[in-house]
Amino acid sequence: VIMLSQYSLHHDSDNYEDPEEFKPERFLPENGGIKKYRDQGKFLGFGDGPRTCLGMRFALTQGKAAIVELVRNFNIKPNPKTRS
Repeated sequence: VIMLSQYSLHHDSDNYEDPEEFKPERFLPENGGIKKYRDQGKFLGFGDGPRTCLGMRFALTQGKAAIVELVRNFNIKPNPKTRS
């Protein structure tokens, strides 16, 4: 059995610039997207292969449902100070 520490993988400066900083923009499509990191084996948020996290689909679906409810129930407008 081979075990891989996801914490070590995701906090390695060889894999990510400033790994201790919360920078979700590193996964945006214009920066290569999540696929860039998955294909290089640098991101395993839900694991990989046949033993992937059983709750992955549920977690992603719940996240989408939460966003839908926020958009449906609140009037969301950009801040006037936001740069375009």
